[in-house]
Amino acid sequence: MSVTIVEAFFGRPPFPRMRPAWIVPSLLLWSVLAYVLARGVSKVMGRIGLYRHVWHPALFDFAVYVCIVTSFVFASKEFFS
Repeated sequence: MSVTIVEAFFGRPPFPRMRPAWIVPSLLLWSVLAYVLARGVSKVMGRIGLYRHVWHPALFDFAVYVCIVTSFVFASKEFFS
């Protein structure tokens, strides 16, 4: 039987050991979904030629991504709370 360092110094804890669990924050899910959607919007804008009218395409892509994430977060708070 293996003994952890905490058990060696302080004795057995009064609570049973918990198995590690994955806790994924909802913001991570919304950001991944927004990234995929923003990449699609970026591809469409590139094919149409809208980037010719944008001063800094990377900054514009980041702004679109932030707007999409913000929309997802506000919508999730409105509909899922």
